[in-house]
Amino acid sequence: MATIAVLFAALAGLGYVAVPLVRDVAGIGRAITPTRNGNCVKIQSLSGCEDFWMHHESGLLYAACSAAEGKKHWFPGMANLHADQRTLNDAVYILDTNSDLKTNPKVTKVKTEGFSGLNGDGTFNLHGINVHVIPAVSTDENPTLRIFLNNHRPTLDVQGNLIDNTKTGANSTIEIFETTLGSDSMTHVRTWADPLIHTPNRVAPVDADGFLYTNDHQRKSGKHRDTIETLHPVANVGYCDPAVGCKIVYSPSALPNGLVRLSQHANRYLVPYSGRPHQTLFDFDPASKALNKVVDIPVGMPSDNVNMASNGDAFAASFPKVFDTAAVLAAGDPYNRKAPGTVIRIPAADLASAGADGWHIEKFYEADGSDVNVITNANLDVARNLLYLSGPISPHLSVCSV
Repeated sequence: MATIAVLFAALAGLGYVAVPLVRDVAGIGRAITPTRNGNCVKIQSLSGCEDFWMHHESGLLYAACSAAEGKKHWFPGMANLHADQRTLNDAVYILDTNSDLKTNPKVTKVKTEGFSGLNGDGTFNLHGINVHVIPAVSTDENPTLRIFLNNHRPTLDVQGNLIDNTKTGANSTIEIFETTLGSDSMTHVRTWADPLIHTPNRVAPVDADGFLYTNDHQRKSGKHRDTIETLHPVANVGYCDPAVGCKIVYSPSALPNGLVRLSQHANRYLVPYSGRPHQTLFDFDPASKALNKVVDIPVGMPSDNVNMASNGDAFAASFPKVFDTAAVLAAGDPYNRKAPGTVIRIPAADLASAGADGWHIEKFYEADGSDVNVITNANLDVARNLLYLSGPISPHLSVCSV
């Protein structure tokens, strides 16, 4: 991200501000218009949550969190690769949104069972989270959840010692756990480690075992990889299941990010990009495992994670000012610098018709970074008009009345 900002600044200085890649991705000249912001409760016990998933029926929100200050040292998605300074307390937490969020929010840390971690220490370094729901067999039972996590574990030498990850990049995996909705523990099911899973950003489950995922970069490390891969897209979308293993199903992409399965269309997926001002709608063929492009959606700015509300609308955490976002992430300081954030809404009807009647994109939320600094995830509780916001270096998750 920071190197993209340097490139765009150079282009702007040479008079190329009108180039769409500069204008729409960097946000040069874009005004920030506060929208539905400010009326928020900050959940201080949820720090550094890059991603979360919400079970709308129960109101339980599952977040992948870590110490926010640690991201400036170890966050492979931003090429912060000082493995010896990584945080060791990453965990999945459950926020019960039915609890008193203002005075006594109920937050539960989910324990892991049967997970060895790195060299047997039980730790992981979390980024994205997504969940496949297996319905309960009877009404008096809770559903089973398959939790998919991308774990940016560091690369080790053959003796199991840390090496210089600034040269090698992380040795990332996708971890699958199983739990019951609301339980405070989850059991490890499988580790997916494959050369084609090299920079995983987020998983979108196809079923209990198979999944699509984005590699947000082709290169694991390198000072100028964001610049190079924005101008020359080489990242991709992959698919894995136990029968076929892993394969790349769509390439090239410009920094593909937190994809999602549409809630009202069984085999349709939405992929946002941090290097382009659009998102792409895809259809997945369960028989051939092919991912077929349907249409690009012009949202007007880069996006991070996208989520589905209960009414079928999609909500995308987006970056209106890349320069500001890059500066805050580079400094790793959410207290003394702020980056504005935007949440884009794509209506369910537009997604269902693939834009046959046009795209009615809405800027649902926008603020200067006071509610959450560097927003990477957002979703709406439609029944209560509550917008949930989080970010990797934010010391809190925010719940905003909208």
